[in-house]
Amino acid sequence: MIVNCVNQVEVTLGASTEFDVLQNHEKVNRDVLKRLRVAGNDARRCTFWIIPKKIGSIDILVRAQSAQAGDALRRTLIVEVRND
Repeated sequence: MIVNCVNQVEVTLGASTEFDVLQNHEKVNRDVLKRLRVAGNDARRCTFWIIPKKIGSIDILVRAQSAQAGDALRRTLIVEVRND
């Protein structure tokens, strides 16, 4: 068993016509990549700020890849009008 193994993980938020991503105080519309170091049997949070372009359902795709493994997650975000 390997203990305290640290992996370099690349997390990518897939580009979409349904939202922009806020990166370095600018709106971008392309894949956005973040690199994290994650210890074995540990978890890390990775945050992407998005700006929806429409009301309703928006599909979001996030991929994570390390030298040992990879995974992807697709979720639907419901964007509603805020009533104050």
